[in-house]
Amino acid sequence: MKKFNRIVQRSLPDGKVSKVYPFHVCTEGKENRVVCRDEEDLRVSHNFIPICARRANVIVFADCELNTHMHSGILAANYQDAVNFSYGYKLSYSKYFQNKYGKGTGIYNRTDSSPILLEDEYHVRNAICYIVKNSLDVGFPPDKYKWSSYSSIFSNGAHLVNCRKLSSISYREQRSLLKTGDNLSGCDWYVDEDGMILPSSYCDTEYSESAFSADPRYFLRVMGLTDDRRMEQLLVKDHLESKSIKELIDVAEERSRKRYGTDWEKLSFSEKIPIVKAIFYSTGASPAQLSRSLGLMKDKVLW
Repeated sequence: MKKFNRIVQRSLPDGKVSKVYPFHVCTEGKENRVVCRDEEDLRVSHNFIPICARRANVIVFADCELNTHMHSGILAANYQDAVNFSYGYKLSYSKYFQNKYGKGTGIYNRTDSSPILLEDEYHVRNAICYIVKNSLDVGFPPDKYKWSSYSSIFSNGAHLVNCRKLSSISYREQRSLLKTGDNLSGCDWYVDEDGMILPSSYCDTEYSESAFSADPRYFLRVMGLTDDRRMEQLLVKDHLESKSIKELIDVAEERSRKRYGTDWEKLSFSEKIPIVKAIFYSTGASPAQLSRSLGLMKDKVLW
């Protein structure tokens, strides 16, 4: 069985080739409120994923849109690009929602959607399955649910029969369908008769499929075995639980003494970096939390 490489080289939307890392992003409405009230909202929510990924210079490999939240798996060159996608998506969709339903709706006020780095192959495989299996929450099996990337995996790039290439649609119609003024003329995307951008035309299916050794049976087997509660805890709930400043300082002190035999404050900046990265990966603390707790400039914490 061919080994899956979690970190790969990809040509990004800006045309540059870079090493990219897998992240999971979840945006959820305040107090789990409904953010997609009808089919149009789901379509717009779905379409904003590839549009905002293009803006943030990241690549989507899995997604699922529901009435109360969105999940996506993305490949990004660094954490900040993943953050830009996450918050760019929230901003774009909330603007659409407010324009449609009125100001003051505040669907994402005081909600966190920090990206979570998928640290090993196991987490990538199970995250893909967890993302598309979210359709079960609304009573649809993954293969019967329209608003996810499930149909793109092992599709060989096939598109639905009734679809059009985005480049063949006028700019005015694009704005009406996609609710964006972005110039998408260079995008090799397809839209169906309802105006939904087809996941098979924007998702990195090669990455998703390679996670399962290009074997559909392996994919379905993992789908059946994925512990959804555990994945929800790892990908959604754990990173929302704030880590106290004292907890993060204690971890830094412990790692400093173990690695260098001295106190955290006595370390040089270059010595602190591997410890900060280790704390980021192991605790899920945000760069802002690490910056405040460990006395570092925020731009120094972001990598």
